[in-house]
Amino acid sequence: MEQFTVRRLSVGFGPAARPALQRDLDAMAATADLTTDEGRLAALRAVAARLAADAPGATHALAVDALRSLDDAPPFFDAMAEELRSRYPVETRRNEVTTPATVALDATVPGHLVVSVVLGAVGALRSCAAGDRASLGATLTALSALDAVVVALEVIWSPSLETDRMSLDAMLTRYPELTALDA
Repeated sequence: MEQFTVRRLSVGFGPAARPALQRDLDAMAATADLTTDEGRLAALRAVAARLAADAPGATHALAVDALRSLDDAPPFFDAMAEELRSRYPVETRRNEVTTPATVALDATVPGHLVVSVVLGAVGALRSCAAGDRASLGATLTALSALDAVVVALEVIWSPSLETDRMSLDAMLTRYPELTALDA
């Protein structure tokens, strides 16, 4: 029976990294081709390389893999992505939406950012970790060079607008499973 890996990598970034990451992820989302396996792989590599560039600004992370059958992988992937999207009260961009909604919130808080990459790939991927800076760096490097058939990809970042902010306390409340990288 063919197996699929569903991987989730979530990385929390501090205020210094947030503005450029939000802007760059938004630009990538507008141009990514998620209609083909090759397009999804290229998008994954680009996002991983972009996150690796700001890895020194990462404060928290989590990596989780799950092997699933052909029948179980799609609903498992969808549930994981939906659960992550539901953690932030306003979603401003989805793959099929080209214009983000506008939200008036307090722009004076420096704000943190959580970027979650959820991917579905054919077969078992080499295991990954993100419990410390070295393992997060290795995982991002591996993802930016991944050679696999990527059949599903979601990149969820919150907040997604420059004018929106998420404090450290709000991040830890919404993403309690993330591990502090400097603990």
